[in-house]
Amino acid sequence: MKPATTKVVRITARPSEGLRWVRSLIKTASTAAALSPSSSTSPPKPPVDPVELPLRLATRNLLKSSIDLAKRTVEWPKPLEDAVNQSLKDLEEARKPVIAFCGDSKSGIHDIVTALLEEPLSNDQTRRNALVGRFDDRTSREVSRGTLRIRSSDSLDRTGDVLSLKSSWLSNSGFDLLEVPITSSPVSLLSDLVSADHIILITDNIRFSSQPSFASYIKLLANHPSLQIVLNRINKSTTAYQDEYTLASEIKSILEEETNAENRHETAFKINVVSSNDALEAIDIFRSMENSSYATAAAKAASMELYQAKHKASSISDLSSSLVSALPPTAPSTSSPNDEFITQSRTGAFIASHVLASCQSSIDSANVELVDAERRVKNLRQLLQTRLLAARQEFFDSSSQTLGSPEPPAEQRKVFDGGEDMLVVDDSLSKSRRDVEKVLERYTWWNMPWRVDDLQDEVVGVVAEHYAKDLRANVHFHSGKLSFLNKTLSEESERTLAFPPTSVFNSAILQNNLSQISRSSSPHFAPPMLTPISSRQSQISTHLVPQLQSRAERIVASFYALSLGSLGAAWASSPILFDVLGTETAIGVAALGVATSLRLVLLRGWERAVKKWWEGWDRVGEGLGRDVRVAYDEQVVPCLTRKPDAAANGLQELVEKRNKDVAEVEEEMKGLTHTLEALQARIK
Repeated sequence: MKPATTKVVRITARPSEGLRWVRSLIKTASTAAALSPSSSTSPPKPPVDPVELPLRLATRNLLKSSIDLAKRTVEWPKPLEDAVNQSLKDLEEARKPVIAFCGDSKSGIHDIVTALLEEPLSNDQTRRNALVGRFDDRTSREVSRGTLRIRSSDSLDRTGDVLSLKSSWLSNSGFDLLEVPITSSPVSLLSDLVSADHIILITDNIRFSSQPSFASYIKLLANHPSLQIVLNRINKSTTAYQDEYTLASEIKSILEEETNAENRHETAFKINVVSSNDALEAIDIFRSMENSSYATAAAKAASMELYQAKHKASSISDLSSSLVSALPPTAPSTSSPNDEFITQSRTGAFIASHVLASCQSSIDSANVELVDAERRVKNLRQLLQTRLLAARQEFFDSSSQTLGSPEPPAEQRKVFDGGEDMLVVDDSLSKSRRDVEKVLERYTWWNMPWRVDDLQDEVVGVVAEHYAKDLRANVHFHSGKLSFLNKTLSEESERTLAFPPTSVFNSAILQNNLSQISRSSSPHFAPPMLTPISSRQSQISTHLVPQLQSRAERIVASFYALSLGSLGAAWASSPILFDVLGTETAIGVAALGVATSLRLVLLRGWERAVKKWWEGWDRVGEGLGRDVRVAYDEQVVPCLTRKPDAAANGLQELVEKRNKDVAEVEEEMKGLTHTLEALQARIK
């Protein structure tokens, strides 16, 4: 809780009837002036000063607003709600100031209260028995085991949790006294301390701050406007100064344990060191002296000196004086309403500050949880991006060496897609090209005429066996790795959404969505990657190979036509050649010419056909590279990213919604904090 400042936030109330009448009159005059032909502007309205609410009403409004916020932010607001309801009830009417003594039975709380309320000069044994034995009859239904209120009254009475007795100290100071036993639950103490305007926290010089729950109570009450620590010296082996220094050091260490520097308590606690044993012994000495009728004057004087020494050593008088000065006495009837409720408003403001501190703690926890959720989303997306990039590079950049085959030389590779990330396609098609080249090299110009009918079947067979063979093996090889990657990303997505059951980010709808994605996802990645290979292989077998066969047949047909034409021409010119060259020479020259022309026709025609074949092969290879990449990007990648994206996007939506809710609560918290600071400034 931030310390109070001097800034005053005024709350505007409804104007009085007279002020409304003045406003109505001004409005009527302004309207008439505006309708007048000679008037160009209306007179300005006089400023209205804000009206400051009374302390009681301002405190009640703050309490109601703070608990309304706590119901929406604190996980378990019931103890806070009980405390606020008690505080609202306490503010219904003015009461006496109340001092609360808090401690366990071992701290000597009962003896200290007894020493404060004892009246040694009184001979009323019934009153003394009621005071000393106020907790003795624990089996009686009329005696409470919890908080006891002690008030001043002319008559002795014990009704439930209220003990009324005659006490000059309570009567003169105008206080009521609460005796509150410390329990193991500090928050439950708030309801008991709602009507306490000054709190005394008691411990002893044996346990100091190790008293059960003492540290928790110090942290709880550190911001109380009127807190006092009492150290009861049960052990006399050390000095009072040593005991006070030890307790002060331990309290300082407890408050410095607060991790948030803004929430550290810097209140200077007043520590009173008393001795309840000395106080009770002094009272017993005084009573025995008064009741002894046979004591000499010297004995009475010695007893009086011993009484005074014990009473002074107990420091009960110092504690009594500090309590009287801690709070003003009951305000007279002539005081203003603000003065009448100032102590109750101060206590109500403390309750509101504790409620707001609990709200701030919940807001801080929500912000920590938000940071953790945002970090999870960021880590999941980074992991997904890193793993996808690594998987893509490993798949497309892997050469045939991955599969145990020799890598072709760089000059023999054909980069079909024009990219540097398609080595797996390039290497596989380069090897397939060499296998097909071996088949086509067996078809020459001299054996083409009688082997042309076997060309299509032989090429189709080698394409079916060797086309993208390594690429297929690579797809099967990486399919298992992609399945493992998919499992890893799925588990990481589930870990990202693994929040505690009470967390706002533990969404059953989101978990169910991920389960449906897991059930509908296929663990097999090979089929979508093999489809482009089969499609391109079919394209080669059904289009390119028939075209090659058709060209080869046309070349053979041209061969036969040219052969017959050459023979006819040779026969027609045979008489001339026979006369010039002779019969044998003419036949040889004719045969050589026919063979040479036929060889040129077959060789050039087949080379052109093979060239067109490889051009078509390259176009299909480029299409295969694109198809494989498209299949990977459009079918494999979505399958891998579907569950992580759903987890990250779903959690991101929850984070954005939570951020908006927390921002609204923080804005409301800021306004209530300013209101609390203004109220604390008024009741200082």
